[in-house]
Amino acid sequence: MTWPGRTEHAALLSAATDLIAALDSLLGRLQHSGTHYVFHSDTADRCRSLGFYLSSALNDAERDNYAPALGSIRSAMEHVYIDKLIFLGQRFVQIFREVDEATWATLQSDRASGAGWADVTDWSRSPGGTLKITREGLKSEPDADGNTQTIGPHYFLLNDYSPFVGSPDIQQYFDDGLSELTERRKEAERHRFMHSTYLKWESVKESLRANGFADDETLRGLDVHFRFLSAFVHPNTDVLRLVCGGTHRGLRTIITAARRSSFTSPCWRWRSCATSARWLIDHRSSRSTAMKRSSSSVTAPGI
Repeated sequence: MTWPGRTEHAALLSAATDLIAALDSLLGRLQHSGTHYVFHSDTADRCRSLGFYLSSALNDAERDNYAPALGSIRSAMEHVYIDKLIFLGQRFVQIFREVDEATWATLQSDRASGAGWADVTDWSRSPGGTLKITREGLKSEPDADGNTQTIGPHYFLLNDYSPFVGSPDIQQYFDDGLSELTERRKEAERHRFMHSTYLKWESVKESLRANGFADDETLRGLDVHFRFLSAFVHPNTDVLRLVCGGTHRGLRTIITAARRSSFTSPCWRWRSCATSARWLIDHRSSRSTAMKRSSSSVTAPGI
């Protein structure tokens, strides 16, 4: 049976297929002159990686596996915005929690003295003790004309950060015979710091804001998509029922939750989520009807 999306959304499907092909072939289409900049090849590899997630989502959608498809879109969404910071980011935001008044006063005094704070463009501390520091990225050595390139830390995290290190309190179970427990715990602390400071969704949003890539309204819209798609990543909800059975009630629940999420007025981004959910309802209904018609002459054994 032909997937209805091939006819109902032919233009959209064609655009998605072309996009995935372009992302996959970008590395091979780079042209280098006398100097090959590794940064360009690495960012082209990131584009290819994004294509893998989009291709997976498209393949799952064609098989009516909408929950895994939306889960892949959630990964692709994070991919896109971290890539924006990697490709174009000039600034980044560090977030520290539970910074008390005494520490805050010491930091302000240190910054006033000018020692070691030249890259800080802004900072603030909330009444609850959350400190946000906006810094400029790392600058390259000047070229012959004195020009420099600023690269944010997210680029270097591609190779420096590992999600497989684990937390410091379980390093005693990972004895590799080559390092001491104290060394492994120190390394685990470093990786936890990198994730918390640069890669958590809240940190990514703050860095997008600091670089002028998103304002408050845009970030609220991103949060709506993030929450909607996260329902299909974490098994906290029976997503199979949402998209395959009890669909109308389940998706209405998602729409209602999105509608209540920090908005005081309607937003086109919420409407896009609601439209996607409504399309799933209509498509599942038509798909189920077609399947029933095609199998009406088949008797299910042993039921």
